[in-house]
Amino acid sequence: MTPRAHECLENARTCDSLATQAKDPLVKAGLQEAARHWRERAKRLEQQLVAESDRPITSPSGRLGGRCTMHRREFVTLLGGALSVFLCASSAAQEGYYGAGHDKWHQGFYSKLNRNDGLGSCCNLMDCRPTQSRMVGDHYEVKVDGQWMPVPYDKINNVVAPDGGAHVCAPRQVGRYKGVLFCVILPSEG
Repeated sequence: MTPRAHECLENARTCDSLATQAKDPLVKAGLQEAARHWRERAKRLEQQLVAESDRPITSPSGRLGGRCTMHRREFVTLLGGALSVFLCASSAAQEGYYGAGHDKWHQGFYSKLNRNDGLGSCCNLMDCRPTQSRMVGDHYEVKVDGQWMPVPYDKINNVVAPDGGAHVCAPRQVGRYKGVLFCVILPSEG
């Protein structure tokens, strides 16, 4: 097996692992589709790489005054690795899906957040996650489980997240919990 095909299979395993942890059916389906894509890509690479693996890609290098040579396999590996990290890791977290991105911030940030209404912690082990925010008219909105939701001012915590980004603490948006927010951290204005 070629290194690139092996990497594609690793990307598929990563997507499969994230899919088993995903609570939202849309996120799970998207990650499963990404895993299928990477397995198919590995199969295609094994079939076509035999003929192309030693054909170099060359391009002029203005800074060094010489030529920079990179084999196709190395280029595809580099490009594919960057793409897989982007596709698998960031898409779910930035849509504010329940549980996505929680583990990274729980210990140092989410576990220390308290609700403004005095009813305890913002975080119930999986409720908080990174998200996107925007200003619409006279109020803020955040993405929660992939949907834009208005933010009541009493839910905004006046703290800055370690990454400077937006975060939301809310239960899974189903049934009686649809529209419920515990805490919102808006991005720092710089």
